[in-house]
Amino acid sequence: MILSTLASATATTTYVAFNPIPIPGLSERLNTFGGWVTFLAYFATAVAIVVGGGYIAFDKITDRGDNKGVKIAIAAIGGTMLIATSTTILQAAGGQ
Repeated sequence: MILSTLASATATTTYVAFNPIPIPGLSERLNTFGGWVTFLAYFATAVAIVVGGGYIAFDKITDRGDNKGVKIAIAAIGGTMLIATSTTILQAAGGQ
């Protein structure tokens, strides 16, 4: 049971609705651009999580109670989930 579950978890399947036709000279540039955009988006969400944590700590020290840090941190985590989901969907659609 465990071996079959492990085998099914590690098996890769690719379902492509259409065969992608690479544009000569443009595919590599688009992949590079997409990689940089994904990296910068993840980096921005990491910075937002750190900033949100700073706001949470500042609110804790000063007892202001406006919960701005929690809102920033939750929005950053939601943005990270959105980026991961969209990256997975684009990879599935592109057949990569």
